[in-house]
Amino acid sequence: MEFFYHHHWRWDWGFGNPNKTAVLIGLLMMACWIFAFWKKHGFWFALVLFTGLGMCLIHTYSRGGVVSVFAGMACLAAFAPRPWPWGRMAALLLSFVFLAGYSIWWDAGPRYVEGMSDQSITHRLEIWKQTPRMMVDAPAGWGFGRSGYAYMQWYQSDAELTGYRTLVNSHLTWLVEGGWLFRVFYIMAWGSIFLLLWPKSGRPWRALPFALWIMWAVAMFFSSVGESPWLWIIPVLALAASLADRFTNSHWPCRKAWLLPPLAAAFFCLLVIAVSDITPSDPPVRKKGDAILLGASEPAVWFLRPDASVLGEHYGHELRDYAKKIPCGVTASADDISHAGVLILSGKLPPALKSLQPRQILLLNPSNPTTELLNQILKSQAIKVCFGEFSHQERKTFWQQQAEAHPSLHIEEIPGAGDFLPQWLQCLK
Repeated sequence: MEFFYHHHWRWDWGFGNPNKTAVLIGLLMMACWIFAFWKKHGFWFALVLFTGLGMCLIHTYSRGGVVSVFAGMACLAAFAPRPWPWGRMAALLLSFVFLAGYSIWWDAGPRYVEGMSDQSITHRLEIWKQTPRMMVDAPAGWGFGRSGYAYMQWYQSDAELTGYRTLVNSHLTWLVEGGWLFRVFYIMAWGSIFLLLWPKSGRPWRALPFALWIMWAVAMFFSSVGESPWLWIIPVLALAASLADRFTNSHWPCRKAWLLPPLAAAFFCLLVIAVSDITPSDPPVRKKGDAILLGASEPAVWFLRPDASVLGEHYGHELRDYAKKIPCGVTASADDISHAGVLILSGKLPPALKSLQPRQILLLNPSNPTTELLNQILKSQAIKVCFGEFSHQERKTFWQQQAEAHPSLHIEEIPGAGDFLPQWLQCLK
């Protein structure tokens, strides 16, 4: 997949995502300053590399990449030995002026100064605003690889139909996907890393690994770049070098300093719980085991294995509106259902329902059931099967034959629909 901005190709270097490419370039821009600590005239070599890589960074048109480099450089400058030579300061300033001019010449400037009206920014903010609520609603986490799906179904605005795989932020994606224990460990891990990387007086080069990890942490906040194992190589090498220096010199943080990571984790958890009330879910959303419960009370209607090919990729939007009146539950396993007044199945049917005996069953464009499942379905007091007018004819014929033999089974045809039922909520009436 190729990305463009104003008809300019955004470099991706084989990553398939210019934001990941920008982070790799940013990490290299930070890492090249090791020459400034290594050789007497290494500063000038590092500056040339930094400027050249900066030109490459501009071709990615990645704002997150640029912001993360600025954060890393600001951190590096804060710990750089003083006084700063005027000649080197002037050369560095000239490099930044040159890169700014190059970005304007290459038509990248407008993208870096676009305001909050840019959809790339507004969509991110809408997602991130919901993450505290998502963490509180799922104490055990939404499951790794499921954050984008969870947001899209249960928290996304009804007016937006964009699909998401992640939360466009590595930190928030993993914090939402993992449970509270993982969240505490995650914050403590980052706190411990920064504690171990904290620069030491008399060892000026140690400021570089610290600044590089600051840059990496900021980059992970603006996009889901942490999922690429290749981008971890440079940060891990920087951490290993800093740890090796600590081992060699037997210099470690004091015991009191190790209280900071757990305190930071505790503060983060309390902050998330407090902030989550700012964006309450309507209807309330709870994740219990593998089941999602919509509404303040126990579900009266259960959706078992909802099929997106039948209900649509954003079926959660319509289901939330329905759950404002009648509490609903969604699950992939019948084991999560203790009692169901109404059970809804769609598309490919499960092999069996085990001991479930719902009062009413609704089937939406169902496939042909197993003998065991059919016998369980026919035990229900009321069975309704909805088919699209142009859906699979063989399946429709099978269920029509069952309806002729069982008076409790009713067939309804949706005019103009096929395998996808755009107005599937009408079948609940």
